[in-house]
Amino acid sequence: MNQILYEDLENKKPTDIKKIVLFFCIAIVVFGVLLGIVGIVQLANSKQVTSTNKPVIYVERFDDSYIKVSITHDKALDKIVYSWNDGEEISIDAEKRKNFERLIELPIGENSLSMQVIDSIGISAYYSGIYGAESSSSPKIKLSQTTVDGVKKIHIYAEDEREISYLTYRWNVETEVKVDEKDSSNTIIETDIDIPTNLHPGDNVLTVIAVDADFNETTETQEIKIAKKPIIEEPRQFGGELVIKITDEVGLDYVQYILNGESYTWNNPGEEVLKECQTSLKLELGENTIIINARNKDGIEANTFYGKCVFALDE
Repeated sequence: MNQILYEDLENKKPTDIKKIVLFFCIAIVVFGVLLGIVGIVQLANSKQVTSTNKPVIYVERFDDSYIKVSITHDKALDKIVYSWNDGEEISIDAEKRKNFERLIELPIGENSLSMQVIDSIGISAYYSGIYGAESSSSPKIKLSQTTVDGVKKIHIYAEDEREISYLTYRWNVETEVKVDEKDSSNTIIETDIDIPTNLHPGDNVLTVIAVDADFNETTETQEIKIAKKPIIEEPRQFGGELVIKITDEVGLDYVQYILNGESYTWNNPGEEVLKECQTSLKLELGENTIIINARNKDGIEANTFYGKCVFALDE
């Protein structure tokens, strides 16, 4: 067979031989290009299949009782497996999504979360964290009246068994005031607040709200009754007598006159409501000094009255 091919080539013209050689050269080039394209495609496919990118896991607190798990990936996700405190594993089907979100309920108390996310080709990512759900109790609030440097105030005591965050208070519908200074244990907030002087007479409501680190709230209210002070009218002099008049809308409980250093005191004997007290005092010849004090049944004291008057006989 080689002999026949040799003889044919000898009988061919030079032009024919060149054509044959050119044909084989072109065929070899085309074949090489095709092999290169196939190699590039196979390499790209190989890189896609063997990608070792891991799922990205993001966990955040959703509310008092849930966390939100968000997962993104460049491949389809297969499943999420998690457990609390190394306990029973719970599996969630990721539905072959590349982006997946799910709310997971928090157990009561402080708990350790372990999570594994597996994609469609078996590559895994891991996550762990500590989370606390709503505590078994809310903050406790105690309100009481106290006196600081002779000024009446309201004492607020708020405590949480785990960690307190802050408290707010407001009078009636006024703007809230926030207090977040805690003790060294971070479980107690204690403060004394003034009783505003501009509160209207009658019942005024103090509202205190305490919030702990788990967003639990406790609200406590207290009614503070504000009465006007007893009114001591300007005494009137009629010759040798001085007429004194004191009124109060709630009812007087205590009245005191001090005339020339001698004291006269009246105390309410019981549940009697006396809204007006009027009396006359005999003056001494010459200059007289008078001091008047009064207190109503709510314990509100009048502004002390100081005065002088002169009694002289007609010539």
